[in-house]
Parts: sequence; C-alpha cells; structure tokens
Amino acid sequence: MKSKDNKLTVFMLITVLLLLLDIFVTNILNDYIGLFSLFILLLLTIFIFGKKKNRKLYEKDVILNICIYAISYYLIIYLSGIFIGFLRSGYSLQPMVIVSNMLPVIIGIVLTELYRYQIVEHGRNNKFLIVLSFVICTFIDVKLISYAYDLETLSGIIKLVYMAILPLISKNILLTYMSYKFGYRPCIIYRAFMELPVYILPIVPKIDDYFSTIIDLIFPALILYLIYREFRVKRGSVDVRGKIKHNRLISVVSIALIVLVITLTSGLFKYYALAIGSESMEPKIRKGDLVIVRKMNKDEFHNFKLGEVLVYKHNDMVVVHRIVKIIHNDDNYYFRTKGDNNSSEDMWTIDERAVIGEAVLKIPYIGIPTVWLSERV
Repeated sequence: MKSKDNKLTVFMLITVLLLLLDIFVTNILNDYIGLFSLFILLLLTIFIFGKKKNRKLYEKDVILNICIYAISYYLIIYLSGIFIGFLRSGYSLQPMVIVSNMLPVIIGIVLTELYRYQIVEHGRNNKFLIVLSFVICTFIDVKLISYAYDLETLSGIIKLVYMAILPLISKNILLTYMSYKFGYRPCIIYRAFMELPVYILPIVPKIDDYFSTIIDLIFPALILYLIYREFRVKRGSVDVRGKIKHNRLISVVSIALIVLVITLTSGLFKYYALAIGSESMEPKIRKGDLVIVRKMNKDEFHNFKLGEVLVYKHNDMVVVHRIVKIIHNDDNYYFRTKGDNNSSEDMWTIDERAVIGEAVLKIPYIGIPTVWLSERV
C-alpha cells in the first residue's frame, strides 16, 4: 500500500508541475487540447492505479440538498437584481451557439470530477494525497481561466490570485470534501448548477467584480458548512431521508419563485417589473413603488383609454404617466400624458414607437432599494 501511495504521489506531483509550467510558460493546453489531456490523465490514473467504484452513503440526499442550495442561491441573486439592476447576457442564445459554449464546459466538469474521485479514493488513507488532489483540480480550474489575465505583469498575477484563485480554492475544498464523503455525482451536479446557467440565462444581475468574488468565495464555504452539519452523523444514528419530502417541497417552491423573478425582471416577456424613481405620480403611485408593466404592440394601442397609466421611453428614460389625450392620425397613435402630481401636461407628444405598455399593478415600497441605489450611483 505504501509503495502504491508513493507512486501515486510522484505521479501527482509531476502533474502539478506540468500544470504550473503550462499556466505560466508554455500555454498550450487550451480548449479541446486541454480536455483531451485531462481525459488522458484520467485514463492513466485508472490504468496505473485501478478504477474505484462510486458507492457512497447519502449520495442522493446530498444531491437533493445541493439542488435546493443552488436554487436558493439563484433566487437570492436574481431578487437582488431587482434592486441593483440587470445586464444582458454576453453569450448568444442561439441553440447551436449554446451547445458549442456548454459542451466543453460539461466535458471538463465530468472529466475533472471523475479524476478527483479516483485520486481521492486511492488516497483515502493518505491525507497528503487528498491535499494533492485538491491542488491539482484547483490548478486545472486556474488553467481554464488564466487566459483572461495578464500573467506577464505582477498586477495581472495579483488580480488572478484574489479574483480567481481564492474563490477556486473555496470551491475545490467543497468539491474535494464531497468527493471524499459522497462520491463524484454530487460534485458534478453542484458544478452544473453553478457553471452552466450563465450560458442559457438571458440576463444576469449587475454585480461588480469585487462582490462577485466575495460571493464566489463565501458560497462554497457556506455549502460545506451546511452539508457537514447535516451529514456528519454516523450511519443509522438519524433518519436523514425523513427530510426528503419537506426538501422537495422547498425545491419546487423555490423553482417557481425563480421563474417568477426572472420573468418579471428580464423585460423579455409580456410582463415585467419596474421601480418608480420619481414623485410625479403621487399619491396613486409613490416613489419606491414597484409596478408590473404589460408590454403592448401596435395592434393593441386601440385598447388604450384616457386615464390609463402609460409606460414609455423619453430621452432614454422610462416614464410612467397617465394618458390625458389620444391622437389617432393616419393609422398612427400619439399620446399626451401628465403626472398626477404635476401641475401641467408633459411638454412632449409620445410617438407610438416609444410606447412600452401599460402599468397594470402596483406593489408598494418594494422598489425602494432600487431607487436608493440608483440615486447614489
């Protein structure tokens, strides 16, 4: 056994050195070349040291918990977007482009977690090997994102450390622990939740790099604490599976809330949410209220009536004012509006091309954080 551990240690140390060399010097393991090299590394590990089967207690329960934690994470992140705003995704949402973007990521996740599990299982009784598996998988992650940093300058290396390596250390501590305790499947599920949605979601919350780094550092540590606390008991001492039905209900409710939040904040659907940033419509609609806007097209403009609240763009700003006059001329619609709290009509006439829709529902005070942050920015 000791001889096997020594061979595995040498094999892993060579892998670490090759990864460091490629990150800072050669830089040849890019895209599918890197994935092919990872595949060869996995095959060599299995061929030389043997294959370990995945049989872990509470694996399904941990996967369920991970799903709940990940869903809760996205719920909180997208709810925060109501207050701090959203950005359009930088990735194309064309089906073939989504596939081409996601495929190498999925392959990389599966290969890395299979490799991590094989090393962890072979070194189960050797803490140094466990640490080495963590180091190698962290460097694999670093390699995948190192192209975004200028590693020829000290400032670029420092930026790589605090913006990428520190969060990756936190993530890989969690994944190594889960692989050791529960197998590779929970690790794959966790990474799928955390790394793939960015390629398919149309919008992302406008979180700056500093806070994004903090979140990426803290969230894996929080998941590690929650999983350790719930599953640290010995086999048979508690009925962990007794919580499954309750957790599934929470999961379903969370998914429903996420869908609702994304629908109401993205602006891509028929209805979306808008925070009111002025006092021009008081007392009916107050500053800080949230209104639900129903988007309308030209064929629906004939449904507008005097007194309804129109939502439109003027000078790159979204305005929510009441209709006081409707002009129908040569199959085109024009509108005059007035804020309830204003002494006179707006000085402009709204062309139908500027119309977004109508405000159909008001939710008091929910938009206050958004307004507060916008004013200070």
